[in-house]
Amino acid sequence: MKDLPEVRISGNLRGLGFQVGIELLGRPMSRVFSFVAMILVLAAGMYIYSRQVKALSPTTANNPKATVNLVGVRMDLSNIANAEKRYMASEGHYGSLDDLISSQVISEVRHRGPYTYSVDVNGENFVVTATLGANADPGLPATMSINQDMQATN
Repeated sequence: MKDLPEVRISGNLRGLGFQVGIELLGRPMSRVFSFVAMILVLAAGMYIYSRQVKALSPTTANNPKATVNLVGVRMDLSNIANAEKRYMASEGHYGSLDDLISSQVISEVRHRGPYTYSVDVNGENFVVTATLGANADPGLPATMSINQDMQATN
């Protein structure tokens, strides 16, 4: 018969705690189990992280200029929406893009890269939209927008 590894169950009482350990080949299994569990948790964490990064990264990751423009457009949309809120606080209503620029709530920003901006005001609601121009890189969203609740859409 082959020599099988010796498996022993040992236990001892230390103070108030009770410890039971399984030993395989004279080594405590708790350390091996802890190491394997740690590796599995790290692997699961890295998998989840990589999925999130892929979901959040723009589709034009191979074109740095398009990526910079896309991030800049998102920031511009957020800045224009915040300017609309400041304009509402001072004037009592939302304003067009020209109103925001003429009242110096924002600097003159009408486009970035292949995107042009517009503001649609409807009473107590507004939507700031960035529209892609004709000669733009493929893979970029055709429109991006943000509303008065700061909800962004692609």
